[in-house]
Amino acid sequence: MQSQPISQRNWSAFNSDKLETYPVSEVRLYTDAYFVGDAREIGPYSFVNTLAHASHSSRNKLKPAIALRVKHCLSNEPPDMKIANFDHYHGGNLFDELAAMASLILGVRLLAGPIDREFGFDNDPFGTPRAMGYFSIPMLPQTDKRPQIPRLVGERNLSILSSLKGYTKMSGRDATAVVKSARLYQQAIWIADSNPELSWLLLVSSIEAAAANWDEKTNTPLDRLKISYPQMIELLNRKGAIGLAEEIATILKGTIGATGKFTNFLAEFAPGPLDSQPTLDQFSFEKASIKNAANIIYKYRSKALHGGIPFPRPMCTPPMDWRDSEFKGIQEVPGGLASNTLGATWMSEDTPMLLHVCEHIVREALLNWINSIIVPSLEPRTSN
Repeated sequence: MQSQPISQRNWSAFNSDKLETYPVSEVRLYTDAYFVGDAREIGPYSFVNTLAHASHSSRNKLKPAIALRVKHCLSNEPPDMKIANFDHYHGGNLFDELAAMASLILGVRLLAGPIDREFGFDNDPFGTPRAMGYFSIPMLPQTDKRPQIPRLVGERNLSILSSLKGYTKMSGRDATAVVKSARLYQQAIWIADSNPELSWLLLVSSIEAAAANWDEKTNTPLDRLKISYPQMIELLNRKGAIGLAEEIATILKGTIGATGKFTNFLAEFAPGPLDSQPTLDQFSFEKASIKNAANIIYKYRSKALHGGIPFPRPMCTPPMDWRDSEFKGIQEVPGGLASNTLGATWMSEDTPMLLHVCEHIVREALLNWINSIIVPSLEPRTSN
């Protein structure tokens, strides 16, 4: 059994009931970016600008910049405790789901704090302040190094969150994959400066969550077996047992083709270059280059998870910002023919990109994929 994300179920209930009033909760969304505009009445949800950036000294610092207002439209029915049901689980609540999707759409660090005000749960027209979860207010790890992903800070217009309306057009299965991918992306960029090695892993995982959903609708288990293990298919054919291939593929369907799913997804939904590429240490955004880089990155992911070898230090070094120099952009690949640090050496071909380039590719690929779910004929986006 696979359920919808709770934020989608709540939206479906809102669309079907159309009552005049619902209980309402508010949480603050914390960020180091700043916003203009609002995004109100997107179904049962409103993203209200708190004007936290009004003080110039608060810019690029963590602040409660959005009040997320949620109308609660679901009845409090007890769950069925006799059947396991966790395929949709991602470790967060309704507010976390909305914050993660907003983080992905806006391309900013954004985390939900605790509920701090409720309306409609009693007769107070001004609402009731809450502080039960004050201990869970987000904290952004600090570092004195250059930023790993410089474009995460700066101005965004909240009105683009109106694109969340497409969320209601998705199946529960697709919406679950979207929320999981968004949550992993959200977590990846939150720790990018303090723990870039882990940020790499989370960015890869965000694509894996999406790619598994996309591939399952694109390829059959037998297709994956043929792509991943052509020698096995050839052996079965020689032994006159090709009829077993489909049974074997069904048994192995959750374990085969992981690298292919990842690389093919990125190639399918690959974005164009960043807005201002440098003339030095530039990454090629040709699909072949993205696919080659994706293969290398996925190998590092496997070595990190299964061999305890972190992502290469040169790929975890903050980029040089050359926008005000003759190089006219932000460094995209580690420089030089080779890199050596902490007793380890990598050739330039071993380190295909820096973290901020991966974040750009991951975010834009996820948005392209989401758009393809909502409007199947939509052309991929080509810029950030």
